[in-house]
Amino acid sequence: MRLHKIIYCLFLLIPTYSVAAEEVTVIFESGFGIDGGVWNPVIEQLPANIKVINPTRLSRASANTQPTTIQQDVSSLIKKIQRESEQRQVIVVGHSYGGLIVTEAMREASSQVLGVVLIEPTVKVQRVRYRKLDSERVARDDKVMAKYMPSHLLPHYKVLMQELDSTDDNLIPLPADLRVTLYTSTQLHPEPMFIEETEVGKELWMQMHNELFSLIRAGQHIRSDKWGHSIHSEYPEEIANAILNLAAEGS
Repeated sequence: MRLHKIIYCLFLLIPTYSVAAEEVTVIFESGFGIDGGVWNPVIEQLPANIKVINPTRLSRASANTQPTTIQQDVSSLIKKIQRESEQRQVIVVGHSYGGLIVTEAMREASSQVLGVVLIEPTVKVQRVRYRKLDSERVARDDKVMAKYMPSHLLPHYKVLMQELDSTDDNLIPLPADLRVTLYTSTQLHPEPMFIEETEVGKELWMQMHNELFSLIRAGQHIRSDKWGHSIHSEYPEEIANAILNLAAEGS
């Protein structure tokens, strides 16, 4: 989860997309500390008949809000999925920490969604594995992160790090029958700021994403070095296209 990297050709819409979109809701989950508005470049490329749910999590919306746990954010997403799936097909899109929330929600709600798009998702075991790789570097990265992070997010960040540090080393893959489009950046940074940007850190990042995707029977794991951590900001048309492809599969 590289929070410092998170920053605030239209393709042809063929009839199949348009038909499928009429009964589709897309729920977006943004990265840690990021306003829901970060998805606007993607949403602008979706047809008007797709329903969009684009919340800003409470922990980001107000400086006075108590930190939420991973499970609280997961439960909130599951409630949205359950409500929407009663009448419409649901696609869920998550980036970074939002990708972790989507991934964890799919342990319970995979049968209620048409599919998911995961953009550089945080993996629950990553803190444990990065600390095994280089604990001193992770500790140093935490200090850098705290230095630049808005003060009202620090309590939430602390809660999140404690949760990730207390998990075990067992990575549970996504459910095999879930339709997934997973995006992994293979881009290397000439002057890495955090362990995830180093060569060995990137190798571990890709390994964890490979494990996450390992059981999937119908999906795509797209790896590329042309984009960084925030693919939806750099190439919004790529993410919009992935959403519409999933919508077409459900038509």
